[in-house]
Amino acid sequence: MKHLLFLFLVPFALSACAQAPATSSTDGEYASYGDAITADGTITMTDFEKAAANVDSLSTKVTAEIQQSCAKKVAGWM
Repeated sequence: MKHLLFLFLVPFALSACAQAPATSSTDGEYASYGDAITADGTITMTDFEKAAANVDSLSTKVTAEIQQSCAKKVAGWM
């Protein structure tokens, strides 16, 4: 009886853990989660370095160019 339960649960567990394949879009569309992020109040990296020089924490938005991303990671832009 234990073997039958095992044979039933293993395929179920494996199929439950399967992930949907990643899709890529070439027309600039993307999935957004949470609140929209705007460019309001952003600073450049030079300004960020100056502002962060004398503090241990800083709450701001930084404008920068994405040089590389990884499609396999959920947050590949990091």
